[in-house]
Amino acid sequence: MNGRISRVIVVAGILFVALCLPLGLDPQGYAIRVLTLIFLFAAMAQSWNIVGGLANQMSLGHAAFFGIGAYTSTVLLIRMGLSPWLGMCAAALLGGMAAALLSLPTMRLSGHYFALATLAFGEVMRVIANTWASVTGGPGGISVPFGQDSWWMLNFKSTRPHYYLTLGALVIIPLEEAANFAFSAHAAGLSALVYGLLLVTIIFVEPRGLVALAGLQKRWRRGS
Repeated sequence: MNGRISRVIVVAGILFVALCLPLGLDPQGYAIRVLTLIFLFAAMAQSWNIVGGLANQMSLGHAAFFGIGAYTSTVLLIRMGLSPWLGMCAAALLGGMAAALLSLPTMRLSGHYFALATLAFGEVMRVIANTWASVTGGPGGISVPFGQDSWWMLNFKSTRPHYYLTLGALVIIPLEEAANFAFSAHAAGLSALVYGLLLVTIIFVEPRGLVALAGLQKRWRRGS
């Protein structure tokens, strides 16, 4: 019990430091930009963990879904003036559709074959992004024009708001995973509330227990 309490204190301390850290950094400096990218890629790693960690499948094409979402939101912003908050919804929908279509053939594979299939998908999307210059801007990408500071348009002269956005994504994604697992538990006839609280505790207090929980899920599936 004392060990768990100490872990909770450590996690809370880390979050407190992460929230206060940008206040002492140059809002347009190099350090805060690096930290923002660290949080961004850490959030991506959390999403990859669903396939690579829990499903035990080596996915090498996750960057493609990141690109689909980024291009969708940016193209809607540039061409239609749509807020990135709404563009995120469209990006999630399009990325989810691409993942669903890809899963139809690839989820029948495993091991090296699954890894090669996802790698091929990532390469196909990279070639499309480089050659479809009328939409993606080609190898140079798309330049987003600067404007007045606006949370609705996610346009800031300072990097500090982007720091907090990526930090929020890093915290929200594990909680979203917990909600999805709780829904799955309810569908399996288990207590969603107890299962969700257990998963949140495991994620933030005892991450090693996630392995045991994944093994327990496999037993439930076999039993059913």
